[in-house]
Amino acid sequence: MQKNINLSFILLSVLAAMLLVSLALLYNQKEAEQKMRANTERRLEEALVAKKALEAKLREAESENASIRNSLKAGEEKFAALSRSLEEEKASVAKTASGAQEKEAQIALLKARLAESDKERERLLRDLERLNNEHLQLKFYFENMMKTKEEMDKKAKEIAEKQGVSLGTIVVQQDSR
Repeated sequence: MQKNINLSFILLSVLAAMLLVSLALLYNQKEAEQKMRANTERRLEEALVAKKALEAKLREAESENASIRNSLKAGEEKFAALSRSLEEEKASVAKTASGAQEKEAQIALLKARLAESDKERERLLRDLERLNNEHLQLKFYFENMMKTKEEMDKKAKEIAEKQGVSLGTIVVQQDSR
């Protein structure tokens, strides 16, 4: 029996705890609903204020629209006058454009001549470079020949001094047979 009583107390305690948790959840849910209701009311008020502002803007836009229509009629009249003037300008521009096309043709011709001149200049520069290279090669060849001549002159002097012959004299040796 004591066991049943203890079990009953435990069950009652669990039920009491569940009841407390349920009450806490219901309280939180009620607070959330109140916050949601307050937010919804605030949004509704903001929407009403925005609606009034939009209605005011709509009235302003309608008045502006009327003034734009009036200015549009005036603009159409100006447009008609400008169209007539534009036709006259088109004729003038066409005349100027033909002159500009002639100038462009002349410019194109001059550019072609300039391109040909550039090609010719490049060819002449290549030829000049080739001639400079040939000149340098000939110069080095000449310098080498001069060095060789000087060396040969020195050897000739040495031979002449060894054999006792002057450089202007031709020595002919004959076999003594």
